[in-house]
This record gives sequence, C-alpha cells and structure tokens, in this order.
Amino acid sequence: MRIGHPRVATVLHIAVLTGSLLGCGGRSAEEIHSPWTEERETQGDTLIVRTVSGSLWQDSMTLVPELAIGTLDGDEAFLFGAVGGLDVDPDGHIYVVDLQAQNVRVFSAEGEHLRTIGRGGEGPGEFNRPDVVRVTDDNRIIVRDAPWRFSVFSREGEYLGGWLLRSGFSTSTPFFLDAQGRVLNPTVPGSLVRYELHGTVVDTIQEPSRGYEAPRLEVTMSGGRASYSIPHMPSERWSMTRHGRFLFGLTSDYRIERWEPDGTVLKLERVVDPVPVSAGEASQAQERLTRTIRTANDPSWHWQGPGVPSEKPPWLSVQAGIDGSIWVFRSTVSVEQPDPSWDPQEPQEGFPTRWTAPRVADVFDARGRFLGPVNIPEELRLYPNPVLSAEYAWGVAIHELGYPQVIRYRLLPRTQTGRS
Repeated sequence: MRIGHPRVATVLHIAVLTGSLLGCGGRSAEEIHSPWTEERETQGDTLIVRTVSGSLWQDSMTLVPELAIGTLDGDEAFLFGAVGGLDVDPDGHIYVVDLQAQNVRVFSAEGEHLRTIGRGGEGPGEFNRPDVVRVTDDNRIIVRDAPWRFSVFSREGEYLGGWLLRSGFSTSTPFFLDAQGRVLNPTVPGSLVRYELHGTVVDTIQEPSRGYEAPRLEVTMSGGRASYSIPHMPSERWSMTRHGRFLFGLTSDYRIERWEPDGTVLKLERVVDPVPVSAGEASQAQERLTRTIRTANDPSWHWQGPGVPSEKPPWLSVQAGIDGSIWVFRSTVSVEQPDPSWDPQEPQEGFPTRWTAPRVADVFDARGRFLGPVNIPEELRLYPNPVLSAEYAWGVAIHELGYPQVIRYRLLPRTQTGRS
C-alpha cells in the first residue's frame, strides 16, 4: 500500500469575496455539510486563507480501525512494552520504537513484521532509551536515543553511523527533519539545533514566538518561587511539517501560520463558536491546582491572581500530517461524569466527578483549504504523537486487556459509518 495524496470527493468550490458571513456568531463551526466557501487576502508576504463556511468533505470524519499490531502473548515482535514513537514511510511501512525492549520494529502495511533494528546497550547501533524515530525521504531511519545521541540506519536496518548530542538537555518534544533530511532537535528551551546526519552542527534556530506570556500563578516558598499555568489560558503553540516548516499560532485566536522557506507565510483562519467553561468545571480545575500547590509548596496557600477563564481557547495544538495536511486540535465543551477511580474514604485524593471533552481536530490540506473535522476516538493516545494524513491515522491505543497496540485508522465520513 503506497500512501499518496488524500482522496477528496469532487465538490462545488465557491470563492466568497466579502466578509459578511464572518460576523454570524461563528455559525461556520457546524456548517460542515455545505460546500466550502473561502476568502483569500494578501497582506505583504502573508496569504490569508479564511474559511467562511462549509468544508470540502461536507461531513465530519470518524477514525475507523482497519489494522491492529500488538498482542498479549506470543511472538516477541508483536509484544510491545512501552511505545515511545512512530513513523510511516511512503510505502506504508510502520516504524515502532519500544522504550522497554530498546529497539525499533518495522512492519509492512499489512502488519507483517519485517525486521527489528537495534537492541539495548551503549555500542554502535544499540539503544539506551530510544524515544523518537523518523524516516527521511531517501529511506534512512533516524532514532533519537534520549537524551544524548542519535543513530542512523539504512532501510534494511544496517547501522550507518551516529553522533552525540551537543548538550544533555532532555525533552519529550520530538525532533523534526528539514527539507534536506537534516535533524532539528530541541535543545535548551526555546531553540533547536540543526545537525547533518553525520553529526555536524549546521546552526541553531529559535522556536517561533510573538512574545506572548500567559498570566500565571507565582508561588513564593522557602526555597524560592514556583510558577504554575492556569487551566484554559491561551498559549503560543508550534510544531513543524515533515520538511521543516514551522506551524505557529496563539490559541486565543483561530489563526495558524505556516512559515514558508522563501519567507512568505500561509495563514489559516476560521470562525468557530466560543467554548464555555462551566462554573463547575472551573471550580474543580481551580481546586485541583490549589491542592497541587499546597502539596508541593505551601499547605496554607490560597488562590491569588487571575481565575480560570470562562471560555476555552478556540484551539489547543497543531500537528502536520505526512501528506502536508494541517491538523488543528480544537477545544470542545466538557461533560461532567462520575470518576470511577474516586475513593470516598480519601476524598482529598481526587474528585467524585471528572470533566472530559470530546476530541476533535480540524483538518486543512496543504493549500489551506478546510477539509473538515475529525472525531478522535477516546482510545487513541496523543502521546506519542500519532502519524496523520487526510486519509489515514496511525497511533497507539491500549487494548481492553491492558496491552498497547499500534492501530491504523481510516478516515471515513460519519454519515457513512453511523458513528458519532
């Protein structure tokens, strides 16, 4: 199975040149069944693609499992301890990092085990704590062995070389590749070091930022000060495409930028309805954070400073698909449900209820056109980052018996599957 461009049904494309629909209270958030309408505007080096209403899919999509890799017992190749990272090449081969087994396993698009790369150890081609894998356009396999080195392998699993990191800074943020297949690895907070695949440092670049700093809670304690983020406050978020373009935005506004190599910017805009934070949800979030601060810092601490906002930011994070698609994970309304893990004998250890929000991602194609929303199933973990496209998604899910599996999902219209 070769993974190519997404299949998008032919639909009516209407170019709207006025802004009259943008002020309709965000009604476009749910008008996904109508043809996609847009505005395009150029401001200097920035092209703005503004979704006014509708979507190209004209439906919401559901992730339907079609392949599961992983079992409770049997062949060791299919026994996963802790999956740290995933990648998929253009032929649909799936690369799985197992932190516990300290190796990388390669599977065909049909789920057949092809080979295992590496083993535990500190020698060439061995791993101590592998956590992220990437496959270059010329089929070299790059594995980060956190926190201190990288290893490079051929597609057949032959060790080609490696290098030590410039610093011992450790982060769960994945590394990325640029258009030349070079590594961009987060180093000290706020910057990424670019490496050639033989380890030479090319340069250091800064993470994108507009200088926004969200209000925080500053806590004074005997050993100094601590700072805590406030739930549902906006923040700056960024990620990178498969070829090193930055995706960036401030979550207080539904505007996501893609920074092009020539210095131009593609900006995606969409109107969505405000997402409220109910009084009960805000109260529980504030109490949860208060308990954390009292336990960690000061038992007598009381909330001081800004409260939990009454609305959530329109979106939460952004991720690039392997086909150039852009996935914007947005806020949704939370629902209060009983928490089965709560023990009334230890009421301070939790809460009798919990607030959960359905997970939804808006998907745009590489040209900035809004394809439509995707409903993310509860079992799909967002860490490690799933591998995404406008046709498939690959990710880690925990089987009901408790063991991890790597699942390939197909995106299918909700009206076709009958799922919510």
